Amino acid sequence: MRYRERPVGAPLDVFVECVWFLSTSCGEGLESREQTILPDGCIEAIFHLGERFLGRQEAAAIFRSQPTAFVAGMLTRPLRVDAVAGADSVGIRFRPGGASAFFDGPLAQLTDRVTPLDDLWGDAARELESRLHESAADADRAAFVESALRARLRRANTERRIDAAVHDLIRSAGCMSIARVASRAGVTTRHLQRRFTASVGVGPKTLARILRFQNTLRVRANGGDGDWLRVAIDCGYTDQSHLIHDYAAFAGDTPAGLLAAESELSAYFTAPQRLAALFGARR
Repeated sequence: MRYRERPVGAPLDVFVECVWFLSTSCGEGLESREQTILPDGCIEAIFHLGERFLGRQEAAAIFRSQPTAFVAGMLTRPLRVDAVAGADSVGIRFRPGGASAFFDGPLAQLTDRVTPLDDLWGDAARELESRLHESAADADRAAFVESALRARLRRANTERRIDAAVHDLIRSAGCMSIARVASRAGVTTRHLQRRFTASVGVGPKTLARILRFQNTLRVRANGGDGDWLRVAIDCGYTDQSHLIHDYAAFAGDTPAGLLAAESELSAYFTAPQRLAALFGARR
């Protein structure tokens, strides 16, 4: 399995973390076909240009083929993916709250769902998919993606107060109280809840929980050494049982169990350098 990332240029970098590429050779023997994707606060658009992965939410009984081009909405529970040989995929990872600059309608409608991209972008989705088939070079494909995103970028559609609230949560790794986040944004907590859910895909409390969970992965990678009580305290949990509850919700496993069974694909998305960049992000 070969995974690569490329950053995007300004002004897209305000809203988009990266364009990523994933390929598996036809004769490749994968260590484990079933891969676990963990909630990270991001929405992604994905194009399967080769063999399509199979996916299922935690509650689903069977794997189903993913569309050739789709949006993976914000996850609030783990997504199981059945990796296949012969994959050739391109993904766009939007920053938390960043997808609202490219999609109409409330993003909560996409949460925990796989939605065909042409349902959202129409002909533009089919045109981009066709362009991505024109070249196998990462640089060319990244250029096609950037061109399509620039054509759809609408800064006026973003809400600066919600944007500020998202980044308060990111900077605090989910530890700032929602009341303080709302106060700093100059809105009531009720208004924040309503507009945040529409613009981000989940409410502020849920995003805070996801960010705290992701921060435990960063702390663990930087010398947590299995001391989950210390990790819990360092990441703002009231106690270890609170942390274990979030691992059950977002990973479907215990902290130790997740560490032992971490899949290759998930490890790319939870790499220490990626999480360090996420929590150091600024707009």
